[in-house]
Amino acid sequence: MRNGAARYAHALSRHPEDIAAAVCFLASDHARYISGQTLRVDGGSSVHTQNHGRGRSAAGSE
Repeated sequence: MRNGAARYAHALSRHPEDIAAAVCFLASDHARYISGQTLRVDGGSSVHTQNHGRGRSAAGSE
């Protein structure tokens, strides 16, 4: 794969089972303290694109 696409290949293979696992977790007692959150089930693709091309993060700026 070219242009770094290999880094994001895991985000390209989405399966209904991934969504089902997240739903089962949220419906379980393990998620009893979770409220008002957005749970992204996207294989990490949103993490890779949030700061794309923006340089340093706010925490690292002076």
